[in-house]
Amino acid sequence: MSNPVFSQSGATLIEIPAGVNCGTYRVTGAQVSLPLAPLGSLLTDASSFGQVQAVHDVAKQICNLPSGAGAICAGFSRVSLWLTRMIQPLASDNASANVPLIAAGVQPPATPPAFDIQMRWACGNISETLFQGTVTPTTWNDHGLLVEVSGVQADQIELWARIPNPAPAATLSFSVVLQWAITFVSNNDTVPVLGGALKVVAKGIQQY
Repeated sequence: MSNPVFSQSGATLIEIPAGVNCGTYRVTGAQVSLPLAPLGSLLTDASSFGQVQAVHDVAKQICNLPSGAGAICAGFSRVSLWLTRMIQPLASDNASANVPLIAAGVQPPATPPAFDIQMRWACGNISETLFQGTVTPTTWNDHGLLVEVSGVQADQIELWARIPNPAPAATLSFSVVLQWAITFVSNNDTVPVLGGALKVVAKGIQQY
């Protein structure tokens, strides 16, 4: 079974247009929610990950060869993902009704829950999971480098995540602001780089 395809709609997909053509990008996305894992699901099940945000590089040039084959000039080869900010859970966690929990009579948690992340590279409808880890924040002010991957070229980079949800109302979803640093030039090893103020524990990549 292959990875699910990232939905091409909404604020979770950031496109770098064809008119932008440079070696390095710094992309800051809008506030996005981390999804809860389905209630009672095993966290060894890949379907318990939900999409969070993706960056897509629109093709810069398409070359049609006489044989009928095609080549597309586009693709990332090194990506660093940074957590800029975490936002405490909201009674209604969406852009149209952001009501603080305390206004709804619910006490927000003192610390964020741990959450799992996956970094996936994709071309068309095919994607590959290159990194999987668990982030364990200690305060709502924690921020820093989540992961850096390099050595594989693709035209879309995706973040998938899940917050374990072992019991009803045990955990609330919360939102984050992310920043992506993307280049076309890299070393040829895929090496997670863990650091910043965050504790990120690498885990074995799931088989699909």
